[in-house]
Amino acid sequence: MLLVLSSLVGERIRILDILSLEDKMKLKDLAEKLGISLGRTLGLTTNLVKKGYIRKVGSAFSLSRQGRVALKELRPIRVEEGFRFYVDIGEYTGLTAYSLEDFLENIGKVDIKSIEFHTSRGDFEKWIRDVFHDRAIEQEITRIRETELKGETLRSKIREVVYAKLKSLMEEFP
Repeated sequence: MLLVLSSLVGERIRILDILSLEDKMKLKDLAEKLGISLGRTLGLTTNLVKKGYIRKVGSAFSLSRQGRVALKELRPIRVEEGFRFYVDIGEYTGLTAYSLEDFLENIGKVDIKSIEFHTSRGDFEKWIRDVFHDRAIEQEITRIRETELKGETLRSKIREVVYAKLKSLMEEFP
């Protein structure tokens, strides 16, 4: 059930990567950086504009807020932003998530006490909001927390939300 996002090298992701480093870029320059034809670049950028990941700025393109969020969700984060799993205050499990994919994997194997501890404190939604800026996942996990689920049902519901997000990103960026 795990998705392999860390090896993602699709042309669409490369466009987001390039635009994340530039204020804006013309189609011709983007095609040169990608090393693909102008026509292929036009097709990819048109698709990304339609989906809201990039925007047209005059005769150039720039990364949209939605594109920044998607890129952040698809890439590992800085070490200091990782989510450290605890079972209680000061009781670290040894597991840290550096991406949504890591988070999904760790939710599947961490002691259920850790999931219950972090859920009760709102830690998961705070991390997702502060690091990934993804309000949709944050709200879904808040709803789960408010149901006061426990045990494997809680684990399963959180995994479903994160898996659905990762799956939709994989479909957007094959």
